[in-house]
Amino acid sequence: MERTDGAARFVNATPAAAYHALLDPELLVQWMPPGEMTAVLEHFLPQVPGGYRMVLHYGDRMGQQGKSAPDRDIVDVQFRELVPNCWIGTAVRFVSERQEFREEMEMIWEIREVEGGVEIRVTAQHVPEAISREDHLAGMTSTLAKLANLLEG
Repeated sequence: MERTDGAARFVNATPAAAYHALLDPELLVQWMPPGEMTAVLEHFLPQVPGGYRMVLHYGDRMGQQGKSAPDRDIVDVQFRELVPNCWIGTAVRFVSERQEFREEMEMIWEIREVEGGVEIRVTAQHVPEAISREDHLAGMTSTLAKLANLLEG
C-alpha cells in the first residue's frame, strides 16, 4: 500500500530565508538530522539535475538500527524541481543492502507565506513500509523544529 507522511510548522521567517536554509549545505546539516542525529554531506549540487548524499549518524541512541549500517543512514537525494522561495521537489533513496529501505520516496518541501512568517510543509510520498509511520512523523517534526529554531534564532 502506498503511504504518504507529512508535517508542517509555522516559522517566523521570510520565504527567501526559508528557501535559503533548505538549499545551503552548511545549514542543511544543522537542521535536517532528526532528533540527536548528526550529519555530514559527501557532495552537494543545488540544481536540477543535482542533489546530495547525506550520512546521518545515530550516535548513542539505544534501540535504533540504521538503514545503511548499524549506526547510520546514508541517503541519496536528487533535486527534481526547484522553485525559488516556494517549493523543492526531491527523490530520496536510502543506501542499504536491505531492499525494504531502497524504495524511492518523493519528498516535497513547500514554503507558503502566511501572516507573520511562513508555513513550511514537508510531504513524503511512497514511504517504504519498513519505515515506521511513528518514527517518520517524529523525525519530520523534529527536523522542522530544528529548522524553525535556526531561522528564528
